[in-house]
Amino acid sequence: MRYEKLCCFLSYITPTDIMKYLLSFLVLTFSVILNVIFLPFRMLLSLFGVFSRSPKGSYTEGKDVIKMRCEGDVLNVNCDSLNEEEQAEFRAVITAGMDFPRYDGKVKHAYELKYVKNSKTCPRCQLEVRQYYANFIYATQVAPRVMFAPAGFFCIECPTVIIDHEMIKKGVAKEFQLQGVVGIDYDTQRQPDIFQTWNGNETIHIVDEGQKIPGLSMAQIKSHSHSNKKEKSQRRKHIAKQKQSRRKNRRKN
Repeated sequence: MRYEKLCCFLSYITPTDIMKYLLSFLVLTFSVILNVIFLPFRMLLSLFGVFSRSPKGSYTEGKDVIKMRCEGDVLNVNCDSLNEEEQAEFRAVITAGMDFPRYDGKVKHAYELKYVKNSKTCPRCQLEVRQYYANFIYATQVAPRVMFAPAGFFCIECPTVIIDHEMIKKGVAKEFQLQGVVGIDYDTQRQPDIFQTWNGNETIHIVDEGQKIPGLSMAQIKSHSHSNKKEKSQRRKHIAKQKQSRRKNRRKN
């Protein structure tokens, strides 16, 4: 009896119906595959969409508020258009989904990653260092700026950090010129830490009329001191030549 009902049901199915069912199955399968493939990208876009709000609370397009660009293996997100609360929320969400927490200690000494021999140990006390997110204060030709990035390997014992300077360099917007990393910022929690030494040398920070640091890295300090020494030696040679020529003139007279 069941066999007869099945034959009767199949007799009503035409080849056209079979093609429709097959096409629907293929479309459904293809859509599921696309959703699985693009799920991480959709999650990333939804993450940034949370912060794509105007001050009044109305939503706008993310591309009009947050600018993103890729620099090699680094994704740069420009949050200049966000207020302080939105930026803090953004940083909290980023660190919550990453393996690196946000640094909340004290820093006095900074080293470049390429300068140290072993990036896994502190160059001062030889103990372990750990990678953290932090607000890195860097100087530009306009004004100091802050970059939130996992570019620091902080010592677990002493106030020392090893900085991935190349990561900072990739994160700087094209309209700015990096003139050195000068410290760590902690938002409104407490005062920022300005580096006292850089690669083992004492730092000298020059401030402008508004008590802001335009920035002068140790490399620039060394180059300036070297150029000053060169100028002094040239002046001495010039004075010596003048004295020698005067002596010759006196002998002739």
